[in-house]
Amino acid sequence: MATTDLTGTTDIEPLIQKSVSLHVEMVFSRVIAGHNLHRQGQILADLAGHVRPIVTTQLHGLTADSMREAHRLAESGRTIGKTVISV
Repeated sequence: MATTDLTGTTDIEPLIQKSVSLHVEMVFSRVIAGHNLHRQGQILADLAGHVRPIVTTQLHGLTADSMREAHRLAESGRTIGKTVISV
C-alpha cells in the first residue's frame, strides 16, 4: 500500500486483519526540517550522470490508446522497468 500526503489519523485495523504490512517513508523529511540542505544538493550532483531509470517500454503520444496500453502493461504484472509515455 502506498499513500501520499497522508494527514490526520488512519484506522489500520482492517489492514492488520488481512495481514497487510504498512511501511512508511518520508523521503523529504531532512529537506523539510532544514537538515544540511547543501549536503543534499551535493549528493544529487554526485549522482547525476551515474544513475538512470530503467526504461523498458516507451509509448509515443499522450492518447487514450497509449494510456490504455500503459495500464495493460502495468496490470499484467510482468513489466520490468518503467513504462514511459513521451509527450
